Amino acid sequence: MNSNLIENTLINLSFAILLFTLFVYWTNIAFTHLKILSSLGKICTLAVNLCLSSTLMIRWIENKYFPLSNLYESLIFLTWGLTLIHLILEQQNKSKLIGAINIPICLFIIAFTSFSLPSEMKKAVPLVPALRSNWLMMHVSIMMISYALLILGSLLSILFLIIYKVNLKNSHINQKRINYRIQMSTNIANNSALYSDRMSILQIIDNLSYRIIGLGFPLLTIGIIAGAVWAND
Repeated sequence: MNSNLIENTLINLSFAILLFTLFVYWTNIAFTHLKILSSLGKICTLAVNLCLSSTLMIRWIENKYFPLSNLYESLIFLTWGLTLIHLILEQQNKSKLIGAINIPICLFIIAFTSFSLPSEMKKAVPLVPALRSNWLMMHVSIMMISYALLILGSLLSILFLIIYKVNLKNSHINQKRINYRIQMSTNIANNSALYSDRMSILQIIDNLSYRIIGLGFPLLTIGIIAGAVWAND
């Protein structure tokens, strides 16, 4: 079978699985009692990662160089990095929020790669002499992984700000209810419990975003230094 046909099939399969995974994660947030959705989302994300890994491996074997020489290959590698980081973080933290914000980004990148890029940009071409170096794999791969970490960390930070803003607004409303409706003790207790849950979510998101961005910037620095050394050679 033609390798290009296999690659297109794997990319289209990744898009379909990501679309289904997006529905799974968002449904899991809406219906928290359905425990099977968490496992299903993780399995689907792993399937996407394997499809993208196979695509990159096929191009590597077919063209005899690490597949990071054009925009098409770089976007596939970026999505692969996002799904890999997603799987690692979800395994460690058991948080549904990671998949809920990461999968839409992966879906957007794969959709852009599949439907927007012209066919000429998807074709593998022989490397120019300047790119025939071992620094290509080191520099570009580290940069792509750092981009994936910083994208995910930035999305978590934005989510933190949104939840904090909503939480702050609701706390002001609850304070007014406490001042003017002391007799509604049951509702006040329920609102206090909801406020406490949101504060716990904020702490989890803050910790995750701090750790992810804290790892992304050193990798970005290493990638820039590797690029400078490569350019000097």
